[in-house]
Amino acid sequence: MRLGLDFSQHGGLLAPTTVECWKQQGISHAVVQYSERMNQHLQALQGVGGLEIEGYVYLYWGLSPWNQTPQDRTRAALTMAGGRISRLWLDAEDTTHPYRADQLQ
Repeated sequence: MRLGLDFSQHGGLLAPTTVECWKQQGISHAVVQYSERMNQHLQALQGVGGLEIEGYVYLYWGLSPWNQTPQDRTRAALTMAGGRISRLWLDAEDTTHPYRADQLQ
């Protein structure tokens, strides 16, 4: 069984000692949220090594609080990740503005 976790900007900065603890507990992969902390989180995960690293983008169907469309956020996340993630997940659960199928495409 593979164990993984996801975490967001709300958890604060990520310390290498935390990543080491996760590895000792059997965590094999981590999913990092696109945010102003994504780069720091990715650096901490890479610094310890040995984990598969993925990312996710929370999609706001209106404009995000940062005035980004879902497409803008996705592109920005891929740019910020800079090839350091194996997969990018789209977190499409915002209920404040219902989405249309063409937006998800």
